[in-house]
Amino acid sequence: MPPQFRVTPGGGYRDYALSGPKRRRPGRWLAALVVLGALGAAAAYGLSVLSRYRALERAFAAAQAGRLAEAEQGFLALEHERGFASAAGDGLGLVALYRGDTDEARRRFAAAGKTARRVGGLDLEGSVREFLDRGDYPRAEVLAEQARARKDGALLRLYHGIALNGLDRLGPAREAMAGGAFRSVFERVRRGDNLLVGGVFKDKDTLELYAAHVRSLVDKERSGRRAYLYDRSGKPLFRVGLKNGEAGLNDPALRAAVFGAGGGAGLDGLIDDTDRRNRVETTLDPGVQRAAFDALRNYRGAVVVLAPDGAVLAAAARDGRRRKGKEQGQDQGKGGAPPDPFRTLFDAASLCKVPALGAALGAGVVEAVLPYTCKGRGAVGGKPFYDARPHGSLDSVGRALAVSCNLAFAELGLKVGGARLSETFRAFGFDGTEGGPLTLRPLGRLDLDPASERQVGELAAGFKRAEATTAGAAALALTIAAQGEWKEPYAIRKKATVGGRVYAEARPERRRALEPAVAERVKGAMLQVVLDEEGTGRRARTEGLPLAAKTGTSGGGRRGFDAVFAGFAPADAPRYAFAIYLIGGERAEWDGALAARALLEGLKAVEEERRREQMHSW
Repeated sequence: MPPQFRVTPGGGYRDYALSGPKRRRPGRWLAALVVLGALGAAAAYGLSVLSRYRALERAFAAAQAGRLAEAEQGFLALEHERGFASAAGDGLGLVALYRGDTDEARRRFAAAGKTARRVGGLDLEGSVREFLDRGDYPRAEVLAEQARARKDGALLRLYHGIALNGLDRLGPAREAMAGGAFRSVFERVRRGDNLLVGGVFKDKDTLELYAAHVRSLVDKERSGRRAYLYDRSGKPLFRVGLKNGEAGLNDPALRAAVFGAGGGAGLDGLIDDTDRRNRVETTLDPGVQRAAFDALRNYRGAVVVLAPDGAVLAAAARDGRRRKGKEQGQDQGKGGAPPDPFRTLFDAASLCKVPALGAALGAGVVEAVLPYTCKGRGAVGGKPFYDARPHGSLDSVGRALAVSCNLAFAELGLKVGGARLSETFRAFGFDGTEGGPLTLRPLGRLDLDPASERQVGELAAGFKRAEATTAGAAALALTIAAQGEWKEPYAIRKKATVGGRVYAEARPERRRALEPAVAERVKGAMLQVVLDEEGTGRRARTEGLPLAAKTGTSGGGRRGFDAVFAGFAPADAPRYAFAIYLIGGERAEWDGALAARALLEGLKAVEEERRREQMHSW
């Protein structure tokens, strides 16, 4: 083949046939393969790291969602992975905090170390705020300390100070909340100046949280005490000493409501240590509370007063000892442990006639019994059955209830039947059920075999087949005042953090116990208990507060009688429903009625005083 020539860029010719093909260098391919391998390895490592970060984030999300076992497994899987050990340790500490084990959390945090590098996947600052919003200062403080070691900042320092204030560690709290960038802001809050969102306070909630804790800190520094229980108007019921932990409860009228009586725990038994570091808003009215306490005078007993919505305005108890001057220990009369207004169950006695009458009216069996002639004795279930005295001719339910005729109501109960009678009583709160963490249950209970005629008759007449607490007896009266709607009594309205975030709220139950028309007829009968010249509640009549009521008496002999009196006033537009329980005194138509009148007079005085204060404020 002849030679082939081509003009070169320099103007000459090159013989390709002589020079041959260009040789390839094998080193370039090898370098390319090495680069590609390195890129693949880097990509695989990057994907592996990304996968671990995703696993860390999933474990953290599971912890925040409360799936602690899943979160723990996720963090344990990363505990020995290079670069993730400290983050996993923080996560395991966080899981321990969610479980309430602060000692284990501290151990985990100590093992994880306190390096000042960013921990991917864990928003410790957000978790600190979560605990603060729950009012859980011990856990917030543990986590804030670890979070600040990881990555300190103004907001974390602020959160740490708030947690320390919640724990009453006032010195360190002030240092964190008033130092550095917060010094001028702290002083402005202390003076009561208005603040605007900005700087570290990126939202209104954080600003309000800080301001609330500044005011709390300043108040505790000044008084050396902390308040946690507040009345319905937002005023502290008492304060606890920061050094000795003693409650400064100087008003004896509040003692039974707050700390209980006769083995009960009072409102303090419905709260825990977290609540005691925050704000518990009760429904108590100090004026009504004082009126209830004074109504007991020298009686050994308890009083509960309810608002129309079932809120407890007062819960008082006294031991029956007469005290003179400063010698508080002298016992000059009958006494003993007072009953607890919320927990002590007692024989509901003739209060049972109220739900029994409602059941009879609802079943339409009244006309089958009334008119009725009471001779003072009869038979129920084949056995003798007695009344306090012969009541003669009873031509209406009002008259039968006014004189509290046992025989007539036993007959009504038998006509209603055990099943329906039991159902009505349970609707009135005699169900023996326990409630949630903020409830006052059980309010009452039954001991009844619906198939037993004797027991059915005893229940309808009020012979030791039903028990109630003082709060439960007040709820019975409120049911008639509320046109047949049973409203569960409640004494704690809500629990909130110092910053005002609500973390628990009362949700009292309501249910229909009687139809409104039936409840109206029962109300008319309860009015006759007070208005009838032979009515057992006639001695409780109070000018200006028309009363509808029912009395009940149990016991007797050397121990004396136990009396219960339940009613509502004013009868035409009720503002109060109440119950009074007295131990070892006279019959309810005497001592019970007199205590009720004293209570109503006290309530009138409270209302009059508030009217005068309102006029002066104008």
